[in-house]
Amino acid sequence: MCIRDSMTTERRMDLAQTLVRVLRNWELTSEQQIELLGLPEGTRARALNKFLVGTPFPDDYDSLMRANYLLSIQNAVSSLFPHNATAANYWMTTPSHYFADHTPLDIMLNEGTEGMRRVLNYLNGDEDWG
Repeated sequence: MCIRDSMTTERRMDLAQTLVRVLRNWELTSEQQIELLGLPEGTRARALNKFLVGTPFPDDYDSLMRANYLLSIQNAVSSLFPHNATAANYWMTTPSHYFADHTPLDIMLNEGTEGMRRVLNYLNGDEDWG
């Protein structure tokens, strides 16, 4: 996905469905999904279900940036475990010495888009966490 000033409603609908499926595959709680997506405080879990049935993803820079990071992270993790989707999903919630015994999910939840950038950079070999 490429961040642009705006996307068509149809593309944002597809994006919302894809993001919710990815985050559910990671076995995240609704609260974690809402936080990673940067949805407003007080957003209820039913908003995630609405994404699955056609509500478009928000059309603002921060939301689209988060979407870009999350999908890029999913693609990178999937390429590490091309024949084992379960291992790819498990990687997100497994503590690692590379992350000072935190999970990649912890890094993203605690640091927001900066944490997403750091996890993606690690996956792409652009950052030394050692």
